[in-house]
Amino acid sequence: GVGVVWSLFWFLFTTDSPRDIKSTTCVPISDAEVEFVTEYEDTSSNEKYYPIDWIKVITEPAFLVLAVNHFAYNWGYYVFASWLPTYLNSELHFNLESSGVISLLPYVLMPIVGISTGFVVDRLVRRRYVKLIVIRKIVQSLGTGLPGTFMIILSFANLTVTQAVVVMICALSTGPFTAAGYNVNFIDISTKHTGVLFSITNTFATIPGIVGVYITGYILTVTNNNWSVVFLLAAGIYLFAMVLWVIFAKADTIDFDDEEKITNEPLVGSLQHDPSWNYVANTNTLTSFESNPNVIPFPDPN
Repeated sequence: GVGVVWSLFWFLFTTDSPRDIKSTTCVPISDAEVEFVTEYEDTSSNEKYYPIDWIKVITEPAFLVLAVNHFAYNWGYYVFASWLPTYLNSELHFNLESSGVISLLPYVLMPIVGISTGFVVDRLVRRRYVKLIVIRKIVQSLGTGLPGTFMIILSFANLTVTQAVVVMICALSTGPFTAAGYNVNFIDISTKHTGVLFSITNTFATIPGIVGVYITGYILTVTNNNWSVVFLLAAGIYLFAMVLWVIFAKADTIDFDDEEKITNEPLVGSLQHDPSWNYVANTNTLTSFESNPNVIPFPDPN
């Protein structure tokens, strides 16, 4: 029901192009917005259409490891978003009121961690303190390795209730380090096909939301509420994804074009792309490594 209501708002308030006079949008687009979009629009006749080569996509290790890490992050998020209150009540014996407050805390910390990571990564890359691929591997490893480690601790350590709660909160709130890892790596490897690549992995990554919650319930049923099995499974998925990321992740542009199907048909409404641009974090900041300050303004890093 929420999706249907949201789709109505989407159709009524969005448009494909500022100049789309047939749009169903209820909100007129201002002249200032049209001017802003068209200022960076490329309508040159030599613009080409680049169809994607699916064989290249499904055989590229850097893309496949993106899918694995997307899946791993969502496994932890979906499973524990659904089961954390149950764990706090049935295993740690928190009452519902206290459990509700504590179970909310990780989701308060998550955006703080994710946004802060984005700003730090932007600063490091803009000042060229570290190579892009190095920082991608570091933050992604933090976002999978730390939650995995905390869940192993939950499985084996003899913790007090307070200690277990703190470790659980740490496990969930450190996941958003991946916001500056796999989450933006799609743009690193292909600016032309970012949307398609992300949609593929996002589809794959919804599986934990469908089956992960059920599997967790099944595990608890057959093991007589043995949460250690649940935590170890999540930890294994996290750490497996981390190892693959360290080995196969790339930050260089990968050619996914189908060379045989490239045409010279102009792309109406396509935005200009400067190959020196590169998204470096999850802050929607477009960073240019060339001295062209008039393209996208940046705040002074100092």
